[in-house]
Amino acid sequence: MYLTILDDKIKLFWKMVKNVPTGRGYGVGQKYIVTGIFIDGKMQGDVNLFCTQTGNKLLTAELVDNRIHGKYTFYKQGQVIEEGLFSKGTKYFHLVYDKGDVVEYGFVSNNKLHGEGVLLDRYGNKYTSPHWENGKIHGMGAVEDKNGDIIYYGTFLHNEAILEYDHDHPYLNLLRNKSKNTSLETVATNCFNYLDL
Repeated sequence: MYLTILDDKIKLFWKMVKNVPTGRGYGVGQKYIVTGIFIDGKMQGDVNLFCTQTGNKLLTAELVDNRIHGKYTFYKQGQVIEEGLFSKGTKYFHLVYDKGDVVEYGFVSNNKLHGEGVLLDRYGNKYTSPHWENGKIHGMGAVEDKNGDIIYYGTFLHNEAILEYDHDHPYLNLLRNKSKNTSLETVATNCFNYLDL
C-alpha cells in the first residue's frame, strides 16, 4: 500500500488489518521516510518526516484524520527553522527562526503574517502590529530599532509608514508608552552620534 506525502509516493510498512494500515509503522519513498500511527486507516497523533537521502528529521507534527492539527516543527540540518500551530490542516500561528533566533512570530494566513504579529528585519528593526495583512502592516504599528528604541509609532498603509500619532491599542500599549520616553531631539542626537560626524 502507498501514501503520497509532498509529491512523494511512500510505500507503507504497517500492520494491515482487512487491507487497512493499523498501529505504529513507517513508510519509505524516494524523498521521505515517515513514522507514525494509523488508527482506522488514518494517520493520527505524532508523525515524523525524515529525508531519505540523509536521514535528517524534517518535520514533527500532530495529526488528526491525516491532517496536521496541533503543534508542528520544521527542521533544517538539525536546527529548528519554524514551529507553530495548525487547525484542521490550516496553519494559523508560527514562529520562524534564523540561526536559532526568532525573526518572526504571529498569526498567519497563507503562510504570511495576518493579524497580530512581529517581524525582525535583517537590520535588527522590529515591526510590531495587530494589523498584518498578507505579510504587510495595514493599520497601527510600531518599529523598534536594534537598541529597542521606538523609531516609529503610528499608521501603516501596505507596509509604508504614513502617519505618526498617539492612539491606544491593547496590543501596542507597552510600545506606545515606551515611545513617549523618546524625544525627537534625543533621536536626532543619537543618529548624529551614530554617524560619528
